[in-house]
Amino acid sequence: MAEVADIEDLNASCGFGRPMTVCQVGSVDLYQKHIFMGSGHADWEKKFPLNEKEHIVAAVTQLKSMKKGLTFKPKFTATDAIGFSDEANEDHLEFLVFPDQVVYHIGKENSAAEVEAMVKHLDGDKEQTVKTTEMPKDKQFIFVCAHAKTDKRCGYCGPILVDEFRAHLDGAGLQDRTTVHKVTHVGGHKYAGNVIVFPAGEWYGYVKPEHVGEVVNASITEFEANGKPKILKDLWRGRMGLTKDQVKEMAA
Repeated sequence: MAEVADIEDLNASCGFGRPMTVCQVGSVDLYQKHIFMGSGHADWEKKFPLNEKEHIVAAVTQLKSMKKGLTFKPKFTATDAIGFSDEANEDHLEFLVFPDQVVYHIGKENSAAEVEAMVKHLDGDKEQTVKTTEMPKDKQFIFVCAHAKTDKRCGYCGPILVDEFRAHLDGAGLQDRTTVHKVTHVGGHKYAGNVIVFPAGEWYGYVKPEHVGEVVNASITEFEANGKPKILKDLWRGRMGLTKDQVKEMAA
């Protein structure tokens, strides 16, 4: 009984039973590209890439050092995946970029230099030598913040939602072309569960297990059918490419 009580206490304090009263609409800053990296695990330190393998630290440090000089505003997030393409393995890093829907393959031996070439390529310098793989246009990705060492709310809600999404996708027959990943901190711990869906680019907050079907329908089914996702006002945080004011106006 004590274990049940402990779980109930956690749910009330940092899980789906806690008060969710702060408006989540318009809580995502404007950005134009989202770069996801496969780290191969989800036991991240509070500050990623602390204590990661040397080539990961070098790659992430290089990427972050270039953010200010770009013609676009990027967002970077690590995932629990080894990679995203059929070529994914532990011998190299993979970076998945939206809206491009392209995977960049980065060698371990010279990861900083290859990341530099990747970023320049993304910024329009097509003379850079890069190895890429285009993702299938019908491939869908659901990213759930589960960065437990950064915030206990994400640490509690994230893993539960990952399991719920995977179960729902299996039941809907979407599991072969939709993958679900745990990710590092995306901002807005208080909105946990935090979910991002691509290629639609939708951000959701306060997602609970009972919302999983709604999110899949709005950001995947509707997006594929009509070319744009359905807005879920009670969950919508924003969308890649939109300002906070645009999001608030669209949700009004």
